[in-house]
Amino acid sequence: MLPMVQIGSLALQVPVFILFLSLWLGITLSEKKTGTSKVPAAQITNLIITGLLSSVIGARLVYVIVYWDAFSRHFVDILSFNPAMLDIQRGILIGILAAFIYLKKKGMPAWNTLDGSVPFLAVAAVGIDLMNLASGNGYGTPTSLPWGIQLIGAKRHPSQLYEALAAVMIAWLVFPATRKKAFKIWTFEIPGVRFLIFVGLSAGARLFLDAFRASPGYIWGGVHSVQVASWIILAICFWLNHRRKKAILWKE
Repeated sequence: MLPMVQIGSLALQVPVFILFLSLWLGITLSEKKTGTSKVPAAQITNLIITGLLSSVIGARLVYVIVYWDAFSRHFVDILSFNPAMLDIQRGILIGILAAFIYLKKKGMPAWNTLDGSVPFLAVAAVGIDLMNLASGNGYGTPTSLPWGIQLIGAKRHPSQLYEALAAVMIAWLVFPATRKKAFKIWTFEIPGVRFLIFVGLSAGARLFLDAFRASPGYIWGGVHSVQVASWIILAICFWLNHRRKKAILWKE
């Protein structure tokens, strides 16, 4: 793992650098691919930035509220750049809510906007997996395979790398225009289908790859809570995808 690199007197937190780099690349790619969603690039960018800032601020505020006793004695720690002092899950929910409010306020078409956010989400997914690889989070189960990595007293599956490769493959699949026109899938012309396929493939990949993670979130037997959530998301995506196609074909 590579949590930090010393460059002269500067200590660079590699996971944070990877995350910010992926977010910047994701926003840049979303601006270039905005033509696939028919939504102005500026609106997509502003929506993403609104969601990101709201997520970070919300995650820190929730963390501060939960651990107020510690922060009440050191107020300056509230402004710390330590990513460990964030309530990630609640922060994401706050970011999604803020993005939804922005979308409604600007009158942006929901499905087209979701399609426009796919490039950002695809790059961010790869960045998060590489960030976990650098920090050691999301580590895998023990293995005897030659490509295992030594971590926490055992040779383990590089689950973060598995997930990063899966995210790259999914990004390649949902943007067939980057390959040959012959591979273009006509259903991508239906607003929302690109987003649903991306989310569905991501949930399917996580459903399979979670078996290689040393996850403590068991519900029963060897089933993880993440796997159950992935099944639910996958089913919803299939249902909505069918509804979107049926609605468009009915109109035609």
